[in-house]
Amino acid sequence: MSSDDEFDNNWLDSAEVDAVALAVERGEMSKTRRIEIEMEGVYGHDTTKKRDRSSSVELIEKPSTNNPYRTPYQRFRQHAGFLAATDIADVQWCSYQKLYKELAGGGWIRVSEQKQSIIGDSGAEVKMDKDKALAKQRIMDKGSAHHDKLEREMYQLGDMEMVTVDFHTKLDYYALWLHNCIIQLTTLEMEGKCREFGVRGLINGQIVQGDIDELRLDRETGMVRVVDDKTRADGKMPNYRNSSKGSPN
Repeated sequence: MSSDDEFDNNWLDSAEVDAVALAVERGEMSKTRRIEIEMEGVYGHDTTKKRDRSSSVELIEKPSTNNPYRTPYQRFRQHAGFLAATDIADVQWCSYQKLYKELAGGGWIRVSEQKQSIIGDSGAEVKMDKDKALAKQRIMDKGSAHHDKLEREMYQLGDMEMVTVDFHTKLDYYALWLHNCIIQLTTLEMEGKCREFGVRGLINGQIVQGDIDELRLDRETGMVRVVDDKTRADGKMPNYRNSSKGSPN
């Protein structure tokens, strides 16, 4: 993309993405050149949004008591109670790719467990490119293995098997999450560094959760440094255009 304006003009807001998602699932898309979304009574007021696009569709979605409007968060993340930092990054990179991933079952699900196709804009079936999906999965697996190796080295775990803790309530989940934070902070104080440190915060009132690759403590100044460890297939740093705006494709 050549400019921030171009990026903004082609951006889909939450209402548009959700309305398109509903139509994709039902196969209700029509072939026109304008997308027109009309929401009635959302959050206590009427809103109408119209935007011209050369390759889009016309869609009017009116929530009813039988089919109330739900945001993408309500559809895909409300059960967890928070957004992941990667959710925000994925949407900034490509909102339609993120939507496809969620409709296919979620980005964290293995390729073998994902839906093999969804219904496209024209009502036609859009099939997954399994070869590309598997290639990306292999790259992600290598990155995860690299992070696991660094974490094992830091905590001197060697070949010890990681313990899997099952939890059945959100209280259990947060208790485990806080326990890990305490262990990591103790390691940071004693060893001067820790890895995969969990963080939570509020962005516009929305809970967002993620992990910091590594924290290092400077004992002379008492300052903590954030270290971001990235894995890339080509061994090169991403250029500024890609790292700041994502791929136009």
